[in-house]
Amino acid sequence: MRADTPIGILLILGLASASAAQAQLLNNRISSHPAQPQFDRPWRVLLEDQWPTGCGGQLFFQATAERFDLIAVATTDTDICPAVVSPFRVLVDPRELAPEVDFADQIELRYLYDAGDGAELRQSRSVSFSDVAPPAARLQTGSWVTPDLASSGLFIDQQGDEVSMALLDYDADGGPVWLYGAGQLHGDVLVADLLRLHTVECVTEPCPRALPDAAGRIELLVGDRNALLASLDAEDLFPAADGRLLAYQRLDFRRTPELQADDDFAGSALPLVPDFVGRWVAGVSGLSDGRFAPVRIRYVGLTVLPPVTWRFAAERDGSDPATPAEFFIDCNDQRLLDGDVGCELIDYRQGERSCQARFAYTALAEERLSVPVNCGTDDPGTRFELFRLD
Repeated sequence: MRADTPIGILLILGLASASAAQAQLLNNRISSHPAQPQFDRPWRVLLEDQWPTGCGGQLFFQATAERFDLIAVATTDTDICPAVVSPFRVLVDPRELAPEVDFADQIELRYLYDAGDGAELRQSRSVSFSDVAPPAARLQTGSWVTPDLASSGLFIDQQGDEVSMALLDYDADGGPVWLYGAGQLHGDVLVADLLRLHTVECVTEPCPRALPDAAGRIELLVGDRNALLASLDAEDLFPAADGRLLAYQRLDFRRTPELQADDDFAGSALPLVPDFVGRWVAGVSGLSDGRFAPVRIRYVGLTVLPPVTWRFAAERDGSDPATPAEFFIDCNDQRLLDGDVGCELIDYRQGERSCQARFAYTALAEERLSVPVNCGTDDPGTRFELFRLD
């Protein structure tokens, strides 16, 4: 069958322009999650590709017992588009889209693209259903953020294949809104109902506790221990998330030089980001006019557009928060581009000199950073240094 209406207007998301990232995308345009699903457990299909223009398009589906097709139809009735290339990513539930179809033990997933002159097959893969539950993916317990919901945070805890989570945002009056959910991971997929718990304001005498309200649903697709995709069906509380597939990254700031990825996830998991937040003495040694000064470093935010980047801003200690930052430190993962994982010193000035440095995550010890820096001199002993005060 083919739906009378499209599944939805596809979202425009960031995508690396690096050839390695493009090659990875081309090999994994359509994928099954879990790879070998069960008949009576959650099953999702992820589609990732890019429109040749920024006008985007729409997504349709066709389903039979032996096949499930996703068809991307590009918009062709306009001459003005906002971008040359616009990536998209969508997560669908084939059973929900085609409840009348009884899928066979083995089916074919197909992705077709229609640029206006007929649909062409871009990728297909075979999916077999199983009676055996796939092993649960592993998530890191901690705090997760997405740039698509600027004021929101997701907190996750995993015990075995059971996952509990809390989602925080703020209402129009600035009050906190907490949603809670719990569920079981089936392979790399979790589907859980969300409940909103009401604030109990009982101070001087007992009062009845309000029952929680149903607040929608959350779906998680686990990429690795530090990255996941989330779909939120809670538009009353999160209108910015309505119909969008959100990319979350885990925040894990630790004061330790041991920042290597777990062996089980080598090549996919991000190493833990070093903790620059706090009060430091900063400066450049080895220069005749070098000086050191106290600074306060704060975490500014991250972007999940490749390369994934965490930004820290350093301000003069005791200065007005509105004062421009003295310098920045960007930590990013560029393994798809050049195999590197490290941090970069941005906009640091020593007198009339502009200084640059790039260093590995592991260069930050618990209380000190000391790395070579280029300030336009030939002195190999010039180093950028931080000494922690708190």
